[in-house]
Amino acid sequence: MATDIAYKTLGKRNIWLADPKTWEDPHEEWWCMQLFTDRGHLPNNQAFGSCWTMRWRDEPFWRLQSRAGNGLPAVRVRVKARVLADWFRATARSHPTKTKGFVGKVSYCPIDQLGEAAGKLSRVQEKRVARVGAEALLMKRLAFEFENEVRLLWIDKAKAGSPKGFGLAFDPNQLFDQIMIGPSKSPAAVKEVRRELVAMKIEDRLITESKVWAPPAVQAAIERRELQINAQSSIQEDRGRVADGNFKDLWAGW
Repeated sequence: MATDIAYKTLGKRNIWLADPKTWEDPHEEWWCMQLFTDRGHLPNNQAFGSCWTMRWRDEPFWRLQSRAGNGLPAVRVRVKARVLADWFRATARSHPTKTKGFVGKVSYCPIDQLGEAAGKLSRVQEKRVARVGAEALLMKRLAFEFENEVRLLWIDKAKAGSPKGFGLAFDPNQLFDQIMIGPSKSPAAVKEVRRELVAMKIEDRLITESKVWAPPAVQAAIERRELQINAQSSIQEDRGRVADGNFKDLWAGW
């Protein structure tokens, strides 16, 4: 996540759940219109969600989130699926309203399949509204399959003046098992993010730094004979190439 969002999440000890109609994909807004409006199939209800991913190393994700963080490296939090599900279930059950919490993996399908699913929806019995709503929100366009997404979904009765989202209190030192600072060309930026995390009372055992931009590891001790290049046999200037086999293998390793 971008640094400013990470600071809000970890500093305020709140995991933010947003109204899906506020998500960036316009098809998500259209999908919610099929579900949670007066003319939708699940009226008098509302949904909030938090999006997670099962991907963990992808460099493009790091770059995308870092660009949104005012030049500071992004922050990634890690939690086991079962731990997250147990926390979310317990939080929903302790809520004063008859709220329902769901954790599920998103399934990706062509847009015409979403249209077919919307057409098959019908007004359902009250006791099944939450589950039907959650199952519907676990469908997403095929174009986003690369996200490998998991969603926390909170289904509740609609209220007048409902917020765009809300935070659920949590303890990051108890819920998460790792908080990683993303790659950066600036050691000073990494140190700044680390200082902020420590100031938020994030335990040092959780904080680590991404090595995705670290250069490849090279064997520290290399036999001297592998580095000796004979001027007559190693470099054939007339062909402009490296001829020594050992040297070429070492180079290819980079």
